[in-house]
Amino acid sequence: MIGGGERPGFVHVILEGAVEFFSIEAGREAMLCTVRDGLAVGLDALLSSDEPVHGARTLSTARLLAIPGSALIPALSKDPGLAFSAAVIASTLSTRLAKELAEQKLRTSIERLAHWLLRVQRHYGGAERFELPYSKRTLALRLGMTPESLSRNFAQIEKSGCKVDGPYVSVTDLPKLESLARV
Repeated sequence: MIGGGERPGFVHVILEGAVEFFSIEAGREAMLCTVRDGLAVGLDALLSSDEPVHGARTLSTARLLAIPGSALIPALSKDPGLAFSAAVIASTLSTRLAKELAEQKLRTSIERLAHWLLRVQRHYGGAERFELPYSKRTLALRLGMTPESLSRNFAQIEKSGCKVDGPYVSVTDLPKLESLARV
């Protein structure tokens, strides 16, 4: 785990698994985004002169390749291909963070939940029933709400095309859910 405000000594390339970027302030926590295989954690903080405002931690078992920052910086200045790859990785993360910010700003909490459920359903090949990929507490952080708000939103979303049974979700009326998500 890399804590918020810490300058990392290593860049960690995600070989397998998922890593969440999070921020904590005044006892409140928010998940900023989740990244998977092929992306790097700590590259932005290593290259920026600004103090990092987020931390990173694995969501489950993951394999990471740790590259010392003291070796990476000189290599980036000497190898244009490596520098280009680093720029692609950094811009991918920046784009993900911008999408998450837009989602938070432009959708209500119930719309965010509906939109997220549709994305997960697509990930599972359009399955009518699927399992949540992580805990409801983590999902609440991911969607920018408290666990209590998530629980209320799950109760409300059952009227709009979804049935929730523990960690399982069944899409019962896809057009209604899509309408709620504004897609």
